Amino acid sequence: MAQRTAAWLLIVMLAQMRGEATEPEDMLVKAAGLYSHGSMAECVRVLQTSIEQDKDQALAHLMLGQALRSLQRWPEAIDAFLAVKRCTAPVPREVREQAGIHHGRALMELDRWEEAIAAFEETWSRHPESSDALFRFLYLQHFACNFTRRDELLLTARRRLVEELKVAGRSAMTPSQALMMLDARELKLLAKSFAHGHIVEGKRTRTCSLPLTVFLTSPEGQQGGSLAVELRL
Repeated sequence: MAQRTAAWLLIVMLAQMRGEATEPEDMLVKAAGLYSHGSMAECVRVLQTSIEQDKDQALAHLMLGQALRSLQRWPEAIDAFLAVKRCTAPVPREVREQAGIHHGRALMELDRWEEAIAAFEETWSRHPESSDALFRFLYLQHFACNFTRRDELLLTARRRLVEELKVAGRSAMTPSQALMMLDARELKLLAKSFAHGHIVEGKRTRTCSLPLTVFLTSPEGQQGGSLAVELRL
């Protein structure tokens, strides 16, 4: 809970420093505290009141969408994330990026796969530095059997992975994404991160570990050993 509170307060302060702060800014801080303590219904009420006073608050719309997602009120959450795009005041990059990613995730909950793919693609196109958007875009394409630009995206994703490991020692790629995208050598690079739970999988309130053995084969189908991986779900 403490991490979640810190994250929301940090994004509130960042938005204020970049000119996002509006008259109901105190309501945003209050809403962040309610969200972090799981008081989603009250958080929604506070944010809706804030937005009634000033509809041009991108951060308030983002936080509202997050709270509505937690309540599984998916259509309303989608409307909140889309409202970020309609704001005329300058919107911090982090807020616009997160709104796009969570818009796609909410669409997935309604099985609106093609729309979700489009949402992740748009977010990545606007924010090419966003590994989260890139990996989700490519991963969802795989399950929707939509392979538009697949080779190009896969090459970009695999290069991004190497860069992230070199700079930060971890990646935004989830284990399930990695198993779909990477070859044996690249999986070995990530094995230590998997084992120690360094892969970022989004906000989780509960986790469990699932040991998995990946059997490695050559292009000709010959078995070449195995790799032990721990999936954290």
